[in-house]
Amino acid sequence: MRTAPLADHFLHLVLLATILSAFFSILWRDDGPSRRRFFARMWTAIVGGSLAAAWAMSVVGSR
Repeated sequence: MRTAPLADHFLHLVLLATILSAFFSILWRDDGPSRRRFFARMWTAIVGGSLAAAWAMSVVGSR
């Protein structure tokens, strides 16, 4: 059975992280290189933090 392309929560997470990171990097940084660095750091923090929280919940929930 196939699922719809947007039924995957990870895809939604990546899309949200991309939109938020782009918005805040444009809003908070003035030059191109610092915007790109801020975008990359924020995107990594959102996606990595969400995956770490999901892993922690799966560890705690498996007891």
